[in-house]
This record gives sequence, C-alpha cells and structure tokens, in this order.
Amino acid sequence: MNTELSIAAFYYLTFQLIFLLSSKFTNFSKRNNIHVASKINSCINAGFAVSYSIYYLCGFSKIEDMEQMALILRGYLIFDSINISWYSDHFDWSSTFVHHLSLFGASYVNLHEQSNAYYLARGLMGEFTNFFLYFGWFLLKFKKDGTKVFKINAYILIILFFTVRASNYTHLLWESFRKRGFWTILPIFILSSLNNFWFYKLAKKGVEMKTTNKMTFSQEEKKL
Repeated sequence: MNTELSIAAFYYLTFQLIFLLSSKFTNFSKRNNIHVASKINSCINAGFAVSYSIYYLCGFSKIEDMEQMALILRGYLIFDSINISWYSDHFDWSSTFVHHLSLFGASYVNLHEQSNAYYLARGLMGEFTNFFLYFGWFLLKFKKDGTKVFKINAYILIILFFTVRASNYTHLLWESFRKRGFWTILPIFILSSLNNFWFYKLAKKGVEMKTTNKMTFSQEEKKL
C-alpha cells in the first residue's frame, strides 16, 4: 500500500500545480479551475492505463507490467476519491465514488489466473474516452459548443463510449457470469451498469444535437 499512497501523493501534487497555474493564467471560477486540474490529472492516468493496456493486448508486455499498472491505478483512485469527496459540491460525487470503489476492488484480482490480466487491460481501454469527454468540456467552457469541432468530437465520443465502455463492459460482465465468482462479478456488474447509464445520457445528448443542432444542459450538468 505504500506504493499506492506515494502515487496518490504524486497525483495530489500534480493537481495542486495545475490548479495554481489555471487560477493564475485563466479567468475561470474556482469551480472550473478545480475541474481543469481534476480532468488533466484524469487524462494523465488515462494515458498510463491506455498505454499499458495496448502494449499488453498487443503482446509487447507481460503480466508483471499490468500488475504495475494496477498499482498506478489504485494510487490514482485513492487520490481522486479523496479529492471528489473534499470537493463534493463540484462533482457528481455519488456515481464517481461508486465507480472508483468498484474499479479499486477489481484491480486486486489475481492477474496470473484465468486471463485476468487480459480482462483488466480490456476494461482499462475504457479510459480512452476521457480525452474526448474532457476536450468537449473545455470547448464548452470556451463557448465553442456550436462549432464543427465540438460536434465531431461529440460523435466520436459517443461511438467510442459505446465501443470501449458500454458494450465492452457488458461483454466483460457476461464473461464473468460464465467463469467468475461473486466477488469478481460484483464490481464488474457495477462498472457495467454505470457505463451503460452514462452512455444512455450521452446518446440522448447526441440525438438532441442531431435533431435540434444544439445541446441543452440541466442546472446540475452545468455545474460539472
């Protein structure tokens, strides 16, 4: 656990540095500066997750490398769970915390058994959507939601989210029902449910944008 706590400390320092830079060089509110730091940190973690996963799935690395990725992941999840709890008024705290807790539990699976490293790598490919999701957030904050770039990014995000999150986790859940025990099925079931719910919300926004050429947000969504 010392390694995970050291990684969590690294993410904390990175968050503070980005927050300070964003506060100094932008006109964002404190809420938005918190989100800037949080989203860039999330993209750093996603970069690690996707890189490790691609290398493993392509046969360029070993199970020990995925064990290292699991350590990095747990460190990030410890940091971000504390961070979103501290700034709970600025985040969709409940669903994000449940997601982190489930992913934290799933990361402790024995990667040397039953192709678990393969399934972890597949699951972590879902982090690839973070880049497009947060790029869309930045475009919204800079009032670029009416541009072609925003619309193209939104459609790419929806397609990717369906591919590497909604359908991917649904298939992982099906596989776990066939081969795994309850304590493996539970976190995958939660992750699959959350990702399919989030995809439903994204798809609704996509349909709205396609039919009305714009996207509306509730007061709660505007806070995120």
